Amino acid sequence: MIVRSKIIIAFASLLLLLTFLFPLWYINLEAPQYPEGIGLEIWINQITGQKPNDLTNINGLNHYIGMKTIVPDAIPELKIMPFIIIFMIVFGLIAAFTGKRFLVYSWIAFFIILAAVGLYDFYMWEYDYGHDLIRMQQ
Repeated sequence: MIVRSKIIIAFASLLLLLTFLFPLWYINLEAPQYPEGIGLEIWINQITGQKPNDLTNINGLNHYIGMKTIVPDAIPELKIMPFIIIFMIVFGLIAAFTGKRFLVYSWIAFFIILAAVGLYDFYMWEYDYGHDLIRMQQ
Protein backbone atom coordinates (compact mmCIF):
# COMPACT_ATOMS: atom_id res chain seq x y z
CA MET A 1 0.00 0.00 0.00
CA ILE A 2 1.35 3.43 -0.87
CA VAL A 3 2.20 5.96 1.83
CA ARG A 4 -0.52 8.37 0.72
CA SER A 5 -3.20 5.71 1.23
CA LYS A 6 -1.86 4.95 4.70
CA ILE A 7 -1.98 8.64 5.62
CA ILE A 8 -5.57 8.95 4.36
CA ILE A 9 -6.72 5.94 6.41
CA ALA A 10 -4.91 7.20 9.52
CA PHE A 11 -6.38 10.68 9.04
CA ALA A 12 -9.89 9.26 8.55
CA SER A 13 -9.50 7.23 11.74
CA LEU A 14 -8.29 10.23 13.72
CA LEU A 15 -11.19 12.33 12.42
CA LEU A 16 -13.43 10.11 14.53
CA LEU A 17 -11.89 11.80 17.59
CA LEU A 18 -14.03 14.83 16.71
CA THR A 19 -17.12 12.88 17.80
CA PHE A 20 -15.89 13.31 21.37
CA LEU A 21 -15.51 17.08 20.99
CA PHE A 22 -18.64 18.13 19.11
CA PRO A 23 -22.31 17.14 19.20
CA LEU A 24 -23.39 14.68 16.52
CA TRP A 25 -26.78 16.31 16.14
CA TYR A 26 -28.57 19.53 17.02
CA ILE A 27 -32.31 19.87 17.40
CA ASN A 28 -33.64 23.43 17.50
CA LEU A 29 -37.25 24.22 18.34
CA GLU A 30 -39.01 27.56 18.08
CA ALA A 31 -42.31 28.39 19.74
CA PRO A 32 -44.09 31.57 20.81
CA GLN A 33 -43.64 30.68 24.48
CA TYR A 34 -39.87 30.27 23.89
CA PRO A 35 -38.92 33.30 21.77
CA GLU A 36 -35.20 32.56 22.17
CA GLY A 37 -35.82 28.94 21.12
CA ILE A 38 -34.95 25.71 22.85
CA GLY A 39 -32.88 22.82 21.65
CA LEU A 40 -31.04 19.60 22.24
CA GLU A 41 -27.48 18.57 21.56
CA ILE A 42 -26.95 14.86 21.00
CA TRP A 43 -23.40 13.88 21.85
CA ILE A 44 -21.72 10.52 21.49
CA ASN A 45 -22.42 9.73 25.14
CA GLN A 46 -25.11 12.15 26.34
CA ILE A 47 -28.07 14.28 25.41
CA THR A 48 -28.06 17.81 26.76
CA GLY A 49 -30.06 20.97 26.27
CA GLN A 50 -28.46 23.79 24.33
CA LYS A 51 -29.20 25.92 27.38
CA PRO A 52 -29.39 24.64 30.98
CA ASN A 53 -33.15 23.95 31.17
CA ASP A 54 -33.86 23.03 27.54
CA LEU A 55 -34.07 19.27 28.07
CA THR A 56 -36.47 19.77 31.00
CA ASN A 57 -38.59 22.20 28.94
CA ILE A 58 -38.69 19.84 25.96
CA ASN A 59 -39.70 16.96 28.22
CA GLY A 60 -42.45 19.17 29.65
CA LEU A 61 -43.75 20.01 26.19
CA ASN A 62 -43.57 16.36 25.16
CA HIS A 63 -45.50 15.30 28.25
CA TYR A 64 -48.19 17.83 27.39
CA ILE A 65 -48.82 16.11 24.05
CA GLY A 66 -48.39 12.58 25.44
CA MET A 67 -44.85 11.75 24.32
CA LYS A 68 -42.30 9.91 26.41
CA THR A 69 -39.70 11.69 28.48
CA ILE A 70 -36.21 11.81 27.02
CA VAL A 71 -34.02 10.16 29.67
CA PRO A 72 -30.40 9.97 28.47
CA ASP A 73 -29.50 7.32 31.07
CA ALA A 74 -32.17 5.02 29.59
CA ILE A 75 -30.53 5.03 26.14
CA PRO A 76 -27.96 2.19 26.07
CA GLU A 77 -26.38 3.40 22.82
CA LEU A 78 -25.02 6.44 24.66
CA LYS A 79 -23.06 4.11 26.92
CA ILE A 80 -21.57 1.88 24.21
CA MET A 81 -20.91 4.39 21.40
CA PRO A 82 -17.67 5.77 22.87
CA PHE A 83 -16.21 2.24 22.98
CA ILE A 84 -17.28 1.55 19.39
CA ILE A 85 -15.68 4.78 18.19
CA ILE A 86 -12.45 4.09 20.10
CA PHE A 87 -12.38 0.59 18.57
CA MET A 88 -12.85 2.06 15.08
CA ILE A 89 -10.05 4.58 15.66
CA VAL A 90 -7.61 1.92 16.88
CA PHE A 91 -8.65 -0.54 14.15
CA GLY A 92 -8.20 2.14 11.47
CA LEU A 93 -4.76 3.15 12.79
CA ILE A 94 -3.63 -0.49 12.88
CA ALA A 95 -4.87 -0.94 9.31
CA ALA A 96 -3.08 2.23 8.21
CA PHE A 97 0.25 1.45 9.88
CA THR A 98 0.39 -2.20 8.83
CA GLY A 99 -0.72 -1.33 5.32
CA LYS A 100 -2.49 -4.66 4.87
CA ARG A 101 -5.26 -4.31 2.31
CA PHE A 102 -7.42 -6.91 4.05
CA LEU A 103 -7.41 -4.83 7.25
CA VAL A 104 -8.16 -1.62 5.35
CA TYR A 105 -11.06 -3.21 3.47
CA SER A 106 -12.30 -4.78 6.70
CA TRP A 107 -12.16 -1.39 8.44
CA ILE A 108 -14.10 0.26 5.62
CA ALA A 109 -16.69 -2.55 5.51
CA PHE A 110 -17.06 -2.50 9.29
CA PHE A 111 -17.44 1.29 9.20
CA ILE A 112 -20.22 1.05 6.59
CA ILE A 113 -21.99 -1.73 8.49
CA LEU A 114 -21.80 0.18 11.79
CA ALA A 115 -23.10 3.32 10.11
CA ALA A 116 -26.04 1.44 8.60
CA VAL A 117 -26.86 -0.31 11.88
CA GLY A 118 -26.56 3.00 13.75
CA LEU A 119 -28.89 4.80 11.36
CA TYR A 120 -31.41 1.96 11.55
CA ASP A 121 -31.23 1.91 15.35
CA PHE A 122 -31.74 5.68 15.53
CA TYR A 123 -34.64 5.45 13.08
CA MET A 124 -36.29 2.74 15.21
CA TRP A 125 -35.79 4.81 18.37
CA GLU A 126 -37.34 7.86 16.70
CA TYR A 127 -40.21 5.79 15.29
CA ASP A 128 -41.00 4.31 18.69
CA TYR A 129 -40.62 7.70 20.37
CA GLY A 130 -43.02 9.36 17.93
CA HIS A 131 -45.58 6.57 17.61
CA ASP A 132 -45.79 5.01 21.07
CA LEU A 133 -47.57 7.82 22.88
CA ILE A 134 -48.23 7.64 26.58
CA ARG A 135 -51.84 6.79 27.28
CA MET A 136 -53.31 9.67 29.20
CA GLN A 137 -55.66 8.80 32.02
CA GLN A 138 -59.04 10.43 31.67
